[in-house]
Amino acid sequence: MDILIITTCFIPDSAIAAVRPYMLAKHLSEAGENVTVLRSGQFEKKPFDEYDQSSMNFEVISALGENCDAEKFRRGEYVPYEHTPKLKYSFLPLPIKVMLRAFRDFIRKLRGKKVPKCLENMVEVLAHQKETISRLKERHFDVVFATFGAIENISAGIFAAETFDAKLIIDYRDSAIRHDEWMDLAWNSYAKKLNTLALKKADCVTAISNALAEELKAYNKSAYVRTVYNGFDDTLLLPNVSPDEGILSFCYTGSLYCNSIPALRILTESIADMIRLGNFERDRIRFHYAGPSAEEFRKPFEQSGIAELLTDHSYLSKKDTHKLQMSSDIFLVLSWNKRNSRGILTGKFYEGIHAEKPILAGVSGNLPDSELMLLQKQYNYGFCYEQACAKECIPELKTYLENIYREKLNNGKLSYRPAAKLYRKFSYTCIADEIHQIMKELVVGFPANTSET
Repeated sequence: MDILIITTCFIPDSAIAAVRPYMLAKHLSEAGENVTVLRSGQFEKKPFDEYDQSSMNFEVISALGENCDAEKFRRGEYVPYEHTPKLKYSFLPLPIKVMLRAFRDFIRKLRGKKVPKCLENMVEVLAHQKETISRLKERHFDVVFATFGAIENISAGIFAAETFDAKLIIDYRDSAIRHDEWMDLAWNSYAKKLNTLALKKADCVTAISNALAEELKAYNKSAYVRTVYNGFDDTLLLPNVSPDEGILSFCYTGSLYCNSIPALRILTESIADMIRLGNFERDRIRFHYAGPSAEEFRKPFEQSGIAELLTDHSYLSKKDTHKLQMSSDIFLVLSWNKRNSRGILTGKFYEGIHAEKPILAGVSGNLPDSELMLLQKQYNYGFCYEQACAKECIPELKTYLENIYREKLNNGKLSYRPAAKLYRKFSYTCIADEIHQIMKELVVGFPANTSET
């Protein structure tokens, strides 16, 4: 098959959104398919070069042309940019900021601007994507795989599928709707229209969680929607580093979403209670954090009186992040599950499976039976507690913490090993094979293999 993958982020961009399209391109090309990647060429985050791009046996095209960040990086000409500081009115109350945004977009409309400020860059990228696709119109593609990293890819995917008369898969690795950011009314207005269009035009829609699949299905109940999880690179060798003896250590790497902070607070308060009761010794517990949300992550520790248990490693390279993770006993994963918004399975969940470490998942919100809880019941990856069931979950959380604390101090290590089914389910070798089967189903016409790997 000839396959076109359309994505905003792609390596060497270090954004998490770059991983899924890269791993898919890698595995599909290794399976003998002819793969072309159309990336934007922009960097969302600082680039890294842990992957050897020269060894990629598929074509990569940058929609923004030879002078974009990705092409400059390839030629060794890229100069890292400075992050834009927060706007000077960022301290203002949310309702005032909402009115300022609305006023700004009103003025833009009077000046002839057709789209609000929040969509300006995406509309520009989409124009370049369409130009590039039009230049490729003499080529043949059986399948267009457009992965959502920003909403322009939905429109670009539909345009490409019509141009090449190809089957269309629109892949959602996140929700297009910003459920709790009501100040983004303009964004959500466009996103809802594109969701409706995507569910109408796509031959298949894939989503990275059951919750997201259910959300999308509501736009078109007859649409073909499949859950295909994100995962980890099972071909990547992790550093051989052991946790310190005599200390039970937890790690959290990456951004902290504000919706998940209540779950972190439950954990810190539980740890503080166990220390006060004499069940834990302070110097035997350690939390490690690395990422951009140090201030937000530290606050619950300070409020619970255990700030000294937290070590902030700031920003780390990918290599050093893996070392930190492997030197910890427990992977901490935080998410949320609310009636108006369900959190996604973050990269930390998959990384914990790859590291073969127990995962401690905390879920904020008022809705029980989150996806993390259901996966815990199915695979027993460690422990999951939910704010929605705090009365039952907090005592169980404390029991779990005490059990692993005693095991670590008595035996020098934790005996946990992930279930083989769990490891396979979330490895990109199996995930890419699942998407490959869907493509074959659409192109050739025989049913995809839907059995669990």
